Amino acid sequence: MAVFFINMEKMITAITPQKKNPRRVNIYLDGEFAFGISNTVAAWLQVGQKLDDKRIDDLISRDEREVAFQRAMHYAAYRMRSEKEMEDKLSSYGYGDEVISDVMDRLKALGVVDDQVFAGNWVESRVSFHPRSKRQIAYELRHKGIADEIITAVLPNSADESQLAYRLGMKYAPRLKDAEWEIFRRKLGSYLVRKGFAYEIVKNVTAQIWEEQGNTN
Repeated sequence: MAVFFINMEKMITAITPQKKNPRRVNIYLDGEFAFGISNTVAAWLQVGQKLDDKRIDDLISRDEREVAFQRAMHYAAYRMRSEKEMEDKLSSYGYGDEVISDVMDRLKALGVVDDQVFAGNWVESRVSFHPRSKRQIAYELRHKGIADEIITAVLPNSADESQLAYRLGMKYAPRLKDAEWEIFRRKLGSYLVRKGFAYEIVKNVTAQIWEEQGNTN
């Protein structure tokens, strides 16, 4: 004997704002609390409307995506994020691949996430405010999940390696103003090497800064 399951509809009997989060509402079906969703997802709902199980599941799924999207926008508000950073953050919240993919598509469409722009801004910031070698910058970008072809495209726009090393060395040199040459050379040289600059550049820049500061010994 065949058994048939009837997909019963339930009526919305109340839509009330949540006390702790006015951007969300509670939905009551047939006089009982059923679920909470964001105002955006609930925009077209009204008291007296009937919902079947499929419609309810769809609303809850859309709400999950909307909440994930809003959390992503909040994360991006502090500074621009790479695709990998954003995906890792959403994953840490416990969202699955489908939700993350949906959110990422929305973020990309809005220009909130764009690895090409992110990489260009990263290089500009490093060159202008925190100089370091192209090799070091490339390493940082790879760590952020930026593809090699994008890194190759943005790095040639940065300053010359010697200029970067010089600017960074000039920022560090005041710490060594009373040092003898050997100590100056070793400490400044080690610092620049740690920032990824080649030995020959480090040697020349260290000597240049030493002479410009009026040291001859």
